[in-house]
Amino acid sequence: MSKFLRVLPQRDEIGVTLTNGDFVEISQTDSTTGESDTIRIHIEDIPVLMEALSSAIDYAKAPF
Repeated sequence: MSKFLRVLPQRDEIGVTLTNGDFVEISQTDSTTGESDTIRIHIEDIPVLMEALSSAIDYAKAPF
C-alpha cells in the first residue's frame, strides 16, 4: 500500500492511498472536527473522475 498526504494552503489535509488491488482512496480531513470523508475508486476510473473534476472547476470559474 502506498500513501501520500498533501496539505493545501487554507484547506484541509488531503490523503491519497493506493490500496492493495486496483483501487485508490482519496480522503479529506476536516481540521475543525477531525472527521474524514473518503471515496474509493478503481484506478481505471480515475481519468473519468479527473474529467468530471475538471468540468466542475471550469463551471465554477465561469461568469454568471
